Amino acid sequence: MKTSGYLVINDRGSMRVTKNPPSLEPNEISAHLNLDIPNQFFQRPRLAITIGIPNDVIANVPADVAVEITAEAVAGALRIDVDDVRDGLTDLLDNRKASA
Repeated sequence: MKTSGYLVINDRGSMRVTKNPPSLEPNEISAHLNLDIPNQFFQRPRLAITIGIPNDVIANVPADVAVEITAEAVAGALRIDVDDVRDGLTDLLDNRKASA
């Protein structure tokens, strides 16, 4: 996006920007601005996370081993502490066992 305007500064350091040529007070100066801003600056980032789970997890793996494999994959993908993921998965398993 290309746009232009005027930056107005007074002798006290206050600033303002106007699109049209400004009317200046005696203690003000202005500078013409030309801005060329890439369109990407106006797009919100879209987070994309891919988590790969190894095929050997499908076998009858003990829950604590599955938690360890999954915790490392999730923590790596989200760039968070593996202990936090491990604790969360362990809590989920404990809750599932308690409700069963």
